[in-house]
Amino acid sequence: FFHTSIKRRLSKQSIAGVACDGTWVENPQDIKEAALSFFKAKFVETLSSRAQFRSSKIKVLPMAMAEMLEQPFSEIEIWEAV
Repeated sequence: FFHTSIKRRLSKQSIAGVACDGTWVENPQDIKEAALSFFKAKFVETLSSRAQFRSSKIKVLPMAMAEMLEQPFSEIEIWEAV
């Protein structure tokens, strides 16, 4: 009973395969590459310009803080957020 329970739990927690570009992929390395390419496509910054927090008319933020907010995200900041 114990071994059957463990095998059943492990089979539910594993990924047997995924559909990638219309084909079924079962190789673990191919599954990893498919997942990586899927999420890389989802998390691409498509905006050519970011929001501007500086304005000569409205003085809401100090210039140093506005410049900091306009900087692109670093890889370290992304990993810390994840």
